[in-house]
Amino acid sequence: MGATSNIDLQRISSEVVRAAAAVVRKGGILLYPTDTIYGLGCDAYNAQAVDRLFAIKRRPEKNRALILASGSKMLEELVTEIPESARRLMERFWPGPLTIIFRSKTDLHPSITGDDRKVGVRIPDNRFCLKLVKACGVPVVSTSANVSGRNYAGDPVILRKIFLKEIDFMVDAGDLRGALPSTVVDATEEPPLILRTGRVPDAAIEKVLRETAQAR
Repeated sequence: MGATSNIDLQRISSEVVRAAAAVVRKGGILLYPTDTIYGLGCDAYNAQAVDRLFAIKRRPEKNRALILASGSKMLEELVTEIPESARRLMERFWPGPLTIIFRSKTDLHPSITGDDRKVGVRIPDNRFCLKLVKACGVPVVSTSANVSGRNYAGDPVILRKIFLKEIDFMVDAGDLRGALPSTVVDATEEPPLILRTGRVPDAAIEKVLRETAQAR
């Protein structure tokens, strides 16, 4: 049975951040609020933790998970290059609910990179998440907190019933139902492709990409 702690996202408790980060550093599984919905997370460099996370989620390995980073330095440790289009999107929408897919540089778990060795990264617009990743000192996996194919990742009451016996720690920030997931853009393609519509509208993404193309 995992431990739980409530948190006010307007007044982040340093004690809760430290407790959550300790779980991640020890190879544990965390259920936590992001700037979109609740996520299941672990140390992105810990293969055993990633295996366990996907077993809990009962999710096919072909469906990659994204990573939360704390800043540009951590991003550069993860990817082979940052295309100009990606830089423009980062400048406009990060921190925020936009996941950008890059070529992976590090030897990450295939459940994160997929067969094509790409990695989705986001710097979240959420003080708890940013403090968490900084306290962990490693990128943190973030995959929606649901069993694959079901949608209840905003309801902490349901999440407690489903996951608390299998995870190590839950950070409860209250009801996040109705929140959209992050928009996903593949910046390894030219032009970049919008793979999932989410909180950042497609039109806003397309505007930045047009401006980038015109500036060349």
